[in-house]
Amino acid sequence: MKKKPALVFEFWLAMKIARTMLFIKATTFKKLTEDPYKWACGMLMRIYNDNRMMLGNFKHRMRITKGFVNLIWKNKINPDFIIGTSTSGIAPATAVAKALSKELLIHQKDEYYAYEIELCDKEIVSILNDQEFDVVITNVASIPYGIQYANKFRKPFAYVRNETKDHGKKMLIEGIVKPGMKFIFLYSSEENEDSRNSISILKNEFRLQLSGSYFTGYMHRKMDSYQLVGLKAVVIEDLFSTGGSSAFEVYKARQAGMICNYCFSIFSYGFDCLKKQFSGEINISNKEVRLAEVCEIDSLLPFWVLNGEIQRLHFYPHKTIKAMIDEINGFDKRYKSFLAEKEMS
Repeated sequence: MKKKPALVFEFWLAMKIARTMLFIKATTFKKLTEDPYKWACGMLMRIYNDNRMMLGNFKHRMRITKGFVNLIWKNKINPDFIIGTSTSGIAPATAVAKALSKELLIHQKDEYYAYEIELCDKEIVSILNDQEFDVVITNVASIPYGIQYANKFRKPFAYVRNETKDHGKKMLIEGIVKPGMKFIFLYSSEENEDSRNSISILKNEFRLQLSGSYFTGYMHRKMDSYQLVGLKAVVIEDLFSTGGSSAFEVYKARQAGMICNYCFSIFSYGFDCLKKQFSGEINISNKEVRLAEVCEIDSLLPFWVLNGEIQRLHFYPHKTIKAMIDEINGFDKRYKSFLAEKEMS
């Protein structure tokens, strides 16, 4: 029986993204002789998936955008807003919103901000057309603007965090930057000490060359609660692990009066605790949430490079993919024990 064209496309896209994750080391491992990664939930794991690495290549970003757009079309959703989560979900959500001609919505400090569909200023675009640069960089607050400019010029994108992460790879700059790169820096609020500090870090610590810095202007607005009631929204994530942060975004959207029944992610480990987060263990208005991902853990397994890396670097005791799968399959049981210990302490 032949697969439907849509399913063939989804399989092909998932495999392409999985292959990219392995080759650019968005999916990485810790050796047995090294301390494991600490995930955001507090669990220690030898595998870590950092989809922000995909920001460094225009083609990689577009594949992810196509994957999300396909999920939205497949589920016959016509949302009013695309919601980007935390920092890592904002860049892909911005690209999806632009592709679908929808407004981006970001939740910050119990407030929602809607962004215009087109965030590229014509005057700045005209200037950049005559300027030489290798990468577009912003601070966290300006991610939606930065990613649109990066996509327009098909350049790598990166952003500077307010402070180094306390888990995972403990990164200060998300994306891929290399010494000697020429960068433009964009900021969406009046230039302040944070922007100047970010530029100084990029120049002095990462040895990048500043080609120019530009104020993008304000193309977003604060939304009052009555403006959101009854509107449809889709939540875009970069990663499904335990699902806590994803479920929180759905909960907050529903609390604001929006109809939010879909949450999509670039990658998923497929843990049972993820499904439980969306099936009544937390209050998300007791309505089912449809979860889906562009790429999942099984898409990584067929690649020879994965087994080769495991054997070469001794990530797991038995040096096989099965050992990695065992760690992932055993996650839910260990996570349950981990949460019980936290409650007792």
